[in-house]
Amino acid sequence: MVGKTRIFIGSTHQELELAEAVKTEIDKHENMEATVWDKVFPPGRILLETIENLPSTFQGAMFIWARESDANVFLEYGNLAAILTRTRVALCRIGGAEIPADLGGLNRIDVGEDRKLSEKAVKDLRRWVEQLPDIAEGVRPTALVHGYSGTWNVRTEFSRWKGIDLKKGEDNVSFIGAAFLMLEADGARGGGLQVGRLYIDVNGYQAEYQILNEITSAGFIDRETLEVSIRVVRREGPYKEKKSDDAAMNRKLREDLRRMEFPVKLKTEQGKFRTLVGGHEFNAASRAQDAEETWTYRGAFAAPSLPS
Repeated sequence: MVGKTRIFIGSTHQELELAEAVKTEIDKHENMEATVWDKVFPPGRILLETIENLPSTFQGAMFIWARESDANVFLEYGNLAAILTRTRVALCRIGGAEIPADLGGLNRIDVGEDRKLSEKAVKDLRRWVEQLPDIAEGVRPTALVHGYSGTWNVRTEFSRWKGIDLKKGEDNVSFIGAAFLMLEADGARGGGLQVGRLYIDVNGYQAEYQILNEITSAGFIDRETLEVSIRVVRREGPYKEKKSDDAAMNRKLREDLRRMEFPVKLKTEQGKFRTLVGGHEFNAASRAQDAEETWTYRGAFAAPSLPS
């Protein structure tokens, strides 16, 4: 039996007021019922850890995105879009908050910096809600995808960073995080998102950054080799920063990474189930970098182990 279409609304604590306003508009539709995340998860519960269970109850989702939002919002978006299909998941963007350029049919409602739903935003929200087809509760829409689609834990170890050859045993630059990868059934085309922490310890300078990357393209070029192109969308920080005595080095290591895009080539590791290893080289003068990467598959919609 088809009942009301239930919509999940995700946001940070700071954006709960806007989330409630979105809920109010959705509830005006006689066949719709919206629920804000704080009514679903108890305090202290991490949304990313339980996101894969939502499609058993909800048939659509809206995520609130602001400049201050945790980059994990995009990973949550990717996980839920894969289960419910992209048409059933949307982003409500506040002001000029940057988003990846191409999320494969992203539904977006724009809201001003005042966090108020304008007449246009309300119309866009209603248009998205009304195009959602009916579906019985507990029945998941499905999309045919390649078996490597899903959530991956990612670890990247750099040997060269911003044109600096790192000293083994002394310097360290590493990225620890997760990727959500979507590949079409033949594995030839796809994209996704990547979030995590970048750790820098070079020549006395130490810092941590939170990173949001867009996987602008991905595809297997043969049975064993996956080529991925990654673009840096957002870098937040530095956190826990310790400056060195070298002011020029401090400035260099603090330079922004946004808009940077680099290729990654990964191969299946023999004897290990769904483990991809490889690396990337990026030769661009002061931004040149070399790194080795390990991607470990967690599951189609599994919550990854993100650094705290």
